[in-house]
Amino acid sequence: MGSHRRTASGRALSCALVFVVASALALAACGGSTPPGADSPKAGDRGAAKKAMPSPKPEYLSNDKRARRKPAGPAPETGDLGAWLDLEDPSGHALDAFHARLAATAQGEGKTRLLFFGASHVASDLFTRIVRSDLQREFGDGGRGWVLPVHAWRYYRPLGLSLESNGRRWKSRFVKISKPEPDFYGLAGVYMESTRAGDHGALTTHASATAADFELHYLAQPRGGDVDVFLDGKRLSRLRTKGAAKGVSSATFAVPAGEHRFEVRTVGNGPVRLFGVEMEGEEPGVVVDALGVNGARAKNQLWWDDASFRAELAKRDPALVALAYGTNESGDDDVPIETYEGEVRRVLARVKEAAPGASCLLIGPSDRPLVARDGTATHRPRTDLVIETQRRISKDMGCAFVDMAGYMGGPLSILTWASHDPPLAAKDHIHLTVKGYERFGHALSAALLRGTDGIAHAHPATGTARRPANDEAANDEAANDEDGDVLDHDIAPGDPLEAE
Repeated sequence: MGSHRRTASGRALSCALVFVVASALALAACGGSTPPGADSPKAGDRGAAKKAMPSPKPEYLSNDKRARRKPAGPAPETGDLGAWLDLEDPSGHALDAFHARLAATAQGEGKTRLLFFGASHVASDLFTRIVRSDLQREFGDGGRGWVLPVHAWRYYRPLGLSLESNGRRWKSRFVKISKPEPDFYGLAGVYMESTRAGDHGALTTHASATAADFELHYLAQPRGGDVDVFLDGKRLSRLRTKGAAKGVSSATFAVPAGEHRFEVRTVGNGPVRLFGVEMEGEEPGVVVDALGVNGARAKNQLWWDDASFRAELAKRDPALVALAYGTNESGDDDVPIETYEGEVRRVLARVKEAAPGASCLLIGPSDRPLVARDGTATHRPRTDLVIETQRRISKDMGCAFVDMAGYMGGPLSILTWASHDPPLAAKDHIHLTVKGYERFGHALSAALLRGTDGIAHAHPATGTARRPANDEAANDEAANDEDGDVLDHDIAPGDPLEAE
């Protein structure tokens, strides 16, 4: 029914970037950790003394007004809230590689892959979903990209797909803030492991999520167990994860065009560690990977196995790598800003070394005020330091930069977003709602496409001319898209991964 080939990339990933969230009413400052060779490594998960801030439950991002408490804050005075996004690029060439790849894709030459690393803003796939749909509409659908095959946390829902799993039986892990441990974490920075028989995960594609190949990434290890792989209920293969030494490997399953159910099920004869599934179609087009993990910071990626991360990132061949952190780090008052800057520079340097042909983008923190018990909100000063640090790094290292807090309106702007009708920010004063993320996604897409008017060619698969990018029109559309795509179920970035 399909062909199966097994490849080994050699090792596991070490550098995706993350962007941890917090309940504004808890506002616990999380300690900073440093990678091997740096001063005072700290870390922590939700069981640590300094806890990563919890993610919102689904109702915070619901479009159902009955599920929300309207937060205090000034009412918006204009209708263009979040209409325009400034993409800072002092060099004028930060996105040249990305635009060149788009031009090639428009001519039918391969894929343009965008990789977004981050925490819950990215893990929810809400704004990245919009970037994906906007760019695929313009340049063709290259496939759904990287997804997790198991519910690594309670609310993990890969948009455009259906996921079934007995996720609580799997052991899901990511880099812990209180006790960082170097390990193989895969491209998305989280692994799912089982030693029992019958643990499973199944991805069902829909018409909007094309795939001609399913590539399953896993850990090869000396005592690795077997995994049965099913397509549409019929077993394709029994995959052995046993290897001479530990390293990231993958197995690719080519499938006929159409909708499919791709399932993995453990046999129980040894430990099985899974990292993710790449889903891509045969046609040229755009692929957007949302590689976010709840409760993580950029520095966490320095603990991922270095060689395997470099190999996996190079294999993914991205046209653009975006690092979307800073919201959590804006609460790390006990971490010197110089330490934070050094960590981000090391993370970005590895990305650029592993993917030298990719453009890079830093997305700064969202507005996250300090909220007292009486509900009074004040500006968080460290947010400004994090923004200026990322702006300086992006300039020095040839990346573009997005000031997300500035895009929202600056200090305390999230109060305005939360009091908008419909609300664009959640009552935790950290996350956006579905509508808010949609607005940010449209504005980011428009910013990424500025300067691509000359790429208005017919897409080879459809013969349909790509609509030329029009900055003003695109941003007006983002500002006025009050109805937009309404998700048919509640979506939340999710809660922290289960403690051991």
